[in-house]
Amino acid sequence: MSGAADRLPRLPACQLCYQKKIQCDSTRPTCTPCSKTGSECVVLNSGGDRAISRA
Repeated sequence: MSGAADRLPRLPACQLCYQKKIQCDSTRPTCTPCSKTGSECVVLNSGGDRAISRA
């Protein structure tokens, strides 16, 4: 059984990647798309009420 049980947990996409609907690689402190555009890499916590900056 090497299906879903072997997958790593999915990290949330940053706001830029989420809004542009692009793949976020979740690298730290700044993901590749944010790094290329010079944007701040911000991820909302699971509750959705507070932003967490990766930079």
